[in-house]
Amino acid sequence: MKFKYLTGLVLTFSIIAASECTHEDHQAMNGEGIIINEDINNSTHGIASKELSIRVDGSSLKNQRNEIIQLRGVSIMGMEYVAINGYTISGRKDNDPFPNVFESIWTALHRWHINSLRIPLNEVSYLGIRCVTEYTGPAYGKPGIVQESDPWHNYRSRLREVINRATMEGLYIIIDLHWSAPDDPQNKVDSVTTQCPTDFNPLPDISHAIDFWKAVATDYKDYPNVIFELFNNPYIDQWRHFSGNEISAWQAFRDGTLVNSYLPLWPTIKNHNWQSAGIQQLVDAVRSTGATNVVLAGGLARSSNLDSWLTYKPSDPLNQLAAAWHAFPSTGSTWGDKCYSYPGIWCDDRAYSYAAAIISANYPVIVTEFADRNASGTIGAPFASALLPRLDAMGISYLGWTFVAATQDYILIKDDLGTPTDGYGEYVKAHYTCRAQEKPKCTEVEKSIGPSSKTLLPQSSPSTSGGGMPSVLPI
Repeated sequence: MKFKYLTGLVLTFSIIAASECTHEDHQAMNGEGIIINEDINNSTHGIASKELSIRVDGSSLKNQRNEIIQLRGVSIMGMEYVAINGYTISGRKDNDPFPNVFESIWTALHRWHINSLRIPLNEVSYLGIRCVTEYTGPAYGKPGIVQESDPWHNYRSRLREVINRATMEGLYIIIDLHWSAPDDPQNKVDSVTTQCPTDFNPLPDISHAIDFWKAVATDYKDYPNVIFELFNNPYIDQWRHFSGNEISAWQAFRDGTLVNSYLPLWPTIKNHNWQSAGIQQLVDAVRSTGATNVVLAGGLARSSNLDSWLTYKPSDPLNQLAAAWHAFPSTGSTWGDKCYSYPGIWCDDRAYSYAAAIISANYPVIVTEFADRNASGTIGAPFASALLPRLDAMGISYLGWTFVAATQDYILIKDDLGTPTDGYGEYVKAHYTCRAQEKPKCTEVEKSIGPSSKTLLPQSSPSTSGGGMPSVLPI
């Protein structure tokens, strides 16, 4: 990637246009003649689930034909927050817990050459448990409100419908435990102690996470194309209320620990001692059902830090474990500065080095979230255009956040037809197309740009739209 300053926020850098990718021999690229391209446009629609599978083999992912594959996909948000908040979204079918998946989205996924889909969930809606609404109850000195977490009684059936359709379309699927919350007896309302999960907590909770994964694994153990990402955003290392300081944050993540507060909804932090579930317990929960699906374990700092993953990884008796990595522009960086193109919490290549070490130890790495800026008028994607070619060279799979038309940053599409957003969306679609066309060197087309500083800024602060749904949601 060519990258230099001109004046102020004006810069030039190299990105991809699919039509100008350099075609190179596939075997020369990977040195083994392996197949890493699976394009849903070339797959058999209506494929039975057992004819579409993914498994770990050393540091690689392999399909049902024993071919090494690379996932190139997207997350579609919605199931983590729509049902738990009872949203009705303008222009969508009423009482739909996953309103962001509809017919034109399937067409768009094909046009983008996407082969994998990540679906974020919340644990309580999946289990169908009544919960106490955030900011209500005796802990807040207010009358408590108990609500149905699955108000239309269709959370599981709607997910099954989407996964069946995705399987028929030849897609691999990642189910992700995205939102969770511990029980809080101090905030009991009408004998209900379960708190509604409406934000990210630093670790999975013992109250429901194990039951969640037993239920999910039971439901999808006969879907070998489905992967389980056990916990979305571990960040106990950044949690100032962490009460388990006598052990490392990594050990707390693996084995569980006592935490003395939780997050009902940012920025409120509620003091309450609760026990977390260790990632090892979640692996054990999945395997206790007989499920053989691939499982993903993340890292610290919201899965951006994999520095000690090899030391504290959970044990999987089936050896179907891979690392989940969330790759976003360096913490604290801004568009155009020297750190923006680096992933994680550093301003250097350490994140890549840690991923490479995991691969060298014979575990696959999957970037289950990455993103870049997409404010209207943005040209280019300096983070994504640095990241994806390096991941290709390392044999790492990746899924972008998020394939939903919304008024916020880190968005891939402008509308329900899948029109790419400026900058980020345009680059990702071009890169996915290039890779699907078996043009593995997707790094060479220059675009000189000179956007104003206005086009480089994130979009507006949180607002509401669509029947009260926040138009800006945390990742």
